[in-house]
Formats: sequence, structure tokens, C-alpha cells
Amino acid sequence: MPRITCNGRGFSEVATAVGRMRAERASLGVVVVIAAYFTTVAAAQQPKIVDPQVVSSGCETLDIADEGTEQRVAFGAAGLLSASNRAVRIWNEQTHEAKATKLDNRGTAGGEPLLFDRTGTQLVTRSGDSIDVWDLQSGKRKTQLPARYALQFNNDGTVLLAQDERHEIALHFSQPGRPPARVGSSKERLVLSPPPTMTADAAVILAQADDKNVILYDMKSGKRYRVPDLVGPWPAENAAKPTLAAWRFSDDKQTLFVCAMAQVPEHRKEKGRTIQIQRNVQVFAVWNTKDLVTQELADADRISDKARASDNTKCRPRMLLQCARRTSVHDVEIAISSDGQLVALVDDSGASLWDVKRKHILGVIDPPGGGHYSNGAFANDGSRLALGLHVTHFSIAGDDPKAVPGRGGLAARGTAHIQLWKTADLRKLFSSQPKEKP
Repeated sequence: MPRITCNGRGFSEVATAVGRMRAERASLGVVVVIAAYFTTVAAAQQPKIVDPQVVSSGCETLDIADEGTEQRVAFGAAGLLSASNRAVRIWNEQTHEAKATKLDNRGTAGGEPLLFDRTGTQLVTRSGDSIDVWDLQSGKRKTQLPARYALQFNNDGTVLLAQDERHEIALHFSQPGRPPARVGSSKERLVLSPPPTMTADAAVILAQADDKNVILYDMKSGKRYRVPDLVGPWPAENAAKPTLAAWRFSDDKQTLFVCAMAQVPEHRKEKGRTIQIQRNVQVFAVWNTKDLVTQELADADRISDKARASDNTKCRPRMLLQCARRTSVHDVEIAISSDGQLVALVDDSGASLWDVKRKHILGVIDPPGGGHYSNGAFANDGSRLALGLHVTHFSIAGDDPKAVPGRGGLAARGTAHIQLWKTADLRKLFSSQPKEKP
């Protein structure tokens, strides 16, 4: 796979190029110069689309006894953790053995696991129209909240960002008696795709409204700000604007990582004629957080497309990369290494790994046949990547006593696993793969 790099040419360089063309081709007139200008700008904004390398083997696999259950994985102070609606376990990575914690099926009432905190000492589960926060050491429920979606903990686990069925989001605090802090106003309907995200100190929250506008909330000052188009101007002819899938701030709050999905038209020649197809593309953007704030908004302000376009002439992502890969716009999760140099975009179809320092994609990890990933997490030192894996096995009805009968004489049985990848081994695996042509 050729190295992906963003063109990176700014407007000053474009202007220089235009000036050079004006001097060399003055006889062609202003029209040619203007056309060249916008062509150069489009080229500077649109990175190359490449076909990433793919690996599907080379990891350690930890088999989980809870068949047919989705897994949440995380690294905490105690080590590698997994959670299902049956049990929460701590894993010995050397022996592949698991130790059960005090949270079992009875303790969590079979609640669906949603989220570990950053320290690996708390777990949020959902049951009905409420979510429960559990202490992993004592096995006791700390609190129950009237919400359906637990989105993110702050760095010390004392603040939880959650959203209810009315799409209202709020910060919930662990201090007894402290009321939740609502984000936004009743005039704004915030959506879950992508889910709202916040900085590690819970001071800044980023959310998308139902009109597709992205708003930044400063929770300390109570102010709200307009945010530029996070994937920048999209100059591909006849291409629809990319759909945001996930975003997440780095632990130091200085960087925002963004994942989006787009369909880009591509012309191919088949049997002597040219046809146009839509190519699925995953977009990865990296922003400096300070560049996100453009203009303060009054409570009733709405954001126009013209205003967003104006923002993007001043504010641009630090890095904008693309690879040819279909990305779901739902249930995409972003895992970031502790140094912020390696980012994994995880969805049910695979996990793409991006090298932020070198500005290119390493490759894509494919799940085995019949499998899909639930989420991923880097170890605290960044040396390992854990992926929660669920695999569906099909058989002839009656052959497997644990399988659930289905249509057509077939039966299905699910198994749960954790894939454990060493990041150093992944770099070697991707670099040893045959190079793909873009």
C-alpha cells in the first residue's frame, strides 16, 4: 500500500502557484488563472484514496465461556477486562485464564454492558429505561440514572456523560445531591450518530444537532460555539458530503480525532466503455482543538451552510486522510493509544489503524468469517490492542445441541472472544504485506 499523505498545501502556497502561472501565462488571461486557482485548491484539500493492507491472523485469542454474548473490553489498573450481560472478568494475558469478579448475572440483573470508565474500576450497564453504575471491586451498584445511553466518563470517573430517550444529554456527577448539568437548550435536538463526546476533564462537549450542525459547548462558561465542517470542503465532483460516524478527544484535550464515511464517484473502463461507480471511503481527520472554536452563538442562532463554508476557509484539519473501505456510520468506536500516535477506528466490519505521527494508515484488521467486532482498547502503555469479537457459527439443525434452530434447516451458535494484538507485531505484519495499487 503506498503511503497516504495529505497534500498539505496551504492557501499561501496556492497563491504563490497561481502567481507563478499568472506570470508565465499572462497571455491566456484571467479566466485560466482563476480556473487553475480553484483546481489547485481542490487538489490541496482532497487527499488520495488508497486501498489499505488487510490482516486477519497473527494475534492471540482469548476464548470466553459466555457463548452468544456481546463483549466490552478495556484495560484498567487490574489488567485486561471484559464484560458481558453474564459476567465481568479480569484476564491473565500470559495464561489466557480469567478470574471472575463480584459482578455476575445476578449482580447486574443481566444488564447490557455499555461502558467501562478510564481507570477500569466502574462499569455502566443498561436495563430497561435506566442505566446502572457499578463498582467492580465491591460488586455493588453505586447509582441508577434515568438515561438509556452512557457515552463517556471523565478522566477520574466522577462525571458521566449520558443521553436519554428524548435526546437530551447531561453530565451526571458522583457527588451526592449534585444535580445533573444539562447540555444545550430545549431548542436543540441532539443526535446519537455520532454520539456526543467530551474532553477528559468534562469541560468541553461536542455534539451534532438534527440539522447536521456541530456545536461545541463550553461547560465552564456556558457558551456555545459554531464548529467548522470537520471533514473540510469536499470538492469531489458529484460526491455526497461525508457522514460523521465517530469522534473523540485525546486525553490531553489538544486533539480531536474524527471518523466519517463517504461515497466518492469513480470512473472505470469496462468492455470499451466508461462507467461510473460509487466507491466507499473511510475518512480520518485530525484537528487541533483550538481550531474548532470559530464564533460564539446566541441561544437562538442557527448555522447556515454559507457560514460553515466561510469557517473552512480559516480553519482546517491538521490531517485529512482517506482509504477505500466501507465504514458503518453507526456503532463506530475510536481507540487511542496513550501517546496519541496510534488510532484504531473499530466497527463491526473491522478495525483500521492510523499512524498519526507519520500521517498514514497502517492497515485494516479483518474479523474472521462470521465475526464482528464490538469495541477496542489500547493497553495503558500502548503496546497492545484488544478487540472484542463475536463469531456466529452455522450448522445443520440438530448437529450442534447448543445451536439455535433457524430457517432452511440451519442452526446458529455464537461464541465470544478477545483478540489481543501487539502493536509492534501489527506494524511488522502490515509492512510485510504485498503493496496494493491505489
